[in-house]
Amino acid sequence: MPQPLRDVATSAAPLVAEEGISVKESAKGLRLPRARIGVGSRLLVGSLVILPGRLLAAIGDNTFLDTDLRPAENANANLEVAADGVRISFDVADIESRASGSVAIHFRLAIESTTLASLPTAACPVALTDAYAALLASWGGNYSA
Repeated sequence: MPQPLRDVATSAAPLVAEEGISVKESAKGLRLPRARIGVGSRLLVGSLVILPGRLLAAIGDNTFLDTDLRPAENANANLEVAADGVRISFDVADIESRASGSVAIHFRLAIESTTLASLPTAACPVALTDAYAALLASWGGNYSA
């Protein structure tokens, strides 16, 4: 679990604090500099911390989401929390101007109904951090000039 998530998990009473979560990342029509993927998916390992009014997500050591679970003004992704986990989806052009396509991320873990009751029931627009551009590069794109 990356240090920012660990710090939050130990400083408060989290509803969920898990690491080593199976994360499925699916891409459609992904166009990156020097890489094209029609449809693809891969399994990664992630961490997730959910507090009342806050959610943090990371894949590997990259913390790419820290949200207060309210609609973000500069939203570039959608967040959904369900009994089978957390889903984050976005248009790649909103993250990296030289790329296009869509990505869906599913943190696959069971979330208890009591925890779900304290979280938004509808999709919530959120803002991903710049760390997600590094994860996009791992699909094979080259962002050098």
